[in-house]
Amino acid sequence: MNAVPRSAIAAQPAPSPAVAKFLKRAPRLFIGNERVEAGSQGRVKVFDPATGQQITQVVDANASDVDRAVAAARAAFDSSAWAEMLPNDREQSGFGREHGRVVLDLYTEVKSVCTAY
Repeated sequence: MNAVPRSAIAAQPAPSPAVAKFLKRAPRLFIGNERVEAGSQGRVKVFDPATGQQITQVVDANASDVDRAVAAARAAFDSSAWAEMLPNDREQSGFGREHGRVVLDLYTEVKSVCTAY
């Protein structure tokens, strides 16, 4: 890999307090609507592509972690009215629009963090 000389990279601003707090959290998985310990002790380092500096690490989920996540998702789907709704009814419920707004808000936040670097 051809690294960009450090002198060619503009100085990077410090992350916002919210981003710094997020990056310092212990790596966990989000399963069953909560952050949980992984069965795996493995970690994957995450690097800032602009500087090559490690900024955090995330859990390297193993097969049992994935099985737990899939089982939780299936249970949540099967225990809700969502599973019985027709696609048109899902659209009319407004959930899709609300979910879209949440995703857009998160996208905007992530975009602002990424462009701050």
